Amino acid sequence: MSQRFNRPDSAGVLHYVTLNVRERRPIFSRGAYASEILVILRAVCDEYPAKLVAYVVMPNHLHFIAHPKDGQLSHFLTRFKPAATKGVDALAAMKNHEKARAWLRTPQGRSLWQDGKHSLHLWSEKLIRQKINYIHDNPVRSGLVTQPADYPWSSYGAFVPESGHRIPVAVDSDWWWEE
Repeated sequence: MSQRFNRPDSAGVLHYVTLNVRERRPIFSRGAYASEILVILRAVCDEYPAKLVAYVVMPNHLHFIAHPKDGQLSHFLTRFKPAATKGVDALAAMKNHEKARAWLRTPQGRSLWQDGKHSLHLWSEKLIRQKINYIHDNPVRSGLVTQPADYPWSSYGAFVPESGHRIPVAVDSDWWWEE
């Protein structure tokens, strides 16, 4: 069975999401920006509400698994993407990173992300574990580190606590909503 990306919203499944930075700019190679994006992701999950299962911030994209309580991933992203843009812009202003602020400006306003998203429904334990492993192995496959525990911007330590990896923001240990 082939995996179909960009599935419609659906309740009762986890959503594996990839968001690409506009023009694939490696803005998250700066630790402050990677940290900021995770703080915003966690805050939007708490406010929406959505469960945050796993994540990794790569230099030019973000992978995460979330479970919005209402199943409306598109509504969740409608809150997250502008909040992330605003947060990165505010951080750039605070740090006097004028090139980053200028890059965020577009004719339509400020924009951090490419249009759209790549998403996949996760419903089986096997598929969920496969995507969690994919997320945590992404920095290794990209040549940024030699082992997942060495990459600071992921949830790896929540899944392998004996690794000593400290997660930057908490994930939810219970991934499913009570019905």
